[in-house]
Amino acid sequence: MSFEPQPALAQAPIRPSHLVLAPPRGTPFVVEGCVIQTACDGVIYAQEDPAQSVYQVVVGAVRTLSHTSDGRRIIHGFHLPGEIFGLEREKLHLCSAEAVCDARLVRCGRAQLQALADEDMRAADAMWWWLLLSRDRTADRLHFLTRANAVDKVADFLIDIAQRTGSAGRIELPMSRYDIADYLGLSPETVSRAFSALREKGLIACRGRSVLILEAGFRRIPTRDDGEPRMRTAEAERSFQPPRARGPTVPPTRPQ
Repeated sequence: MSFEPQPALAQAPIRPSHLVLAPPRGTPFVVEGCVIQTACDGVIYAQEDPAQSVYQVVVGAVRTLSHTSDGRRIIHGFHLPGEIFGLEREKLHLCSAEAVCDARLVRCGRAQLQALADEDMRAADAMWWWLLLSRDRTADRLHFLTRANAVDKVADFLIDIAQRTGSAGRIELPMSRYDIADYLGLSPETVSRAFSALREKGLIACRGRSVLILEAGFRRIPTRDDGEPRMRTAEAERSFQPPRARGPTVPPTRPQ
């Protein structure tokens, strides 16, 4: 099975102190930034902090999250090496950001990016592409989470991580089962059972956080407009099929 890396990661190797905005088509736009180190579970910014900076992951992974009124944690997304986060439409961050593991990031001022975007259409296009990609990922995730069972949710999550890292189906998960559970809206016990079910079906092989996605039972579905291929189990794909159109209901006729 071949997993194609996301175009932004394939075209734009990260420089040690530069933030790289790389849409799938066009020349990557490189911006001077500063490197920051964040320990595991370290807070990068809090919800409703001023959105003054934009970040790119160099090493490690980052989760964006919020908490409900009763204290329940909701993870909105994971950000992997090469990916941008913290780019907000509003002036305040809509959620918090924490390091999933020890991480190295590049930070760039939002005002600096905005000034560059005003002067150079490449920068503006790249910023819009990342905003739209974030929106599309959120929409895809919400659509799938409302229609899939626990096993398909975990399968889709693993495929998404493999495609974004270009790992040819071999994944070293930086996040815990608790993180995955809070991302998928499941309990940690349900996530563990889903991993076991995928292993028993011959779809994955795993040891600890090392996962190998096997080809049996998976199939490719059409590539999206942003160039990011998607794969899901055949069972999950069926849940995405639109309902068949039905003709108008004809009331039964009474016998004469």
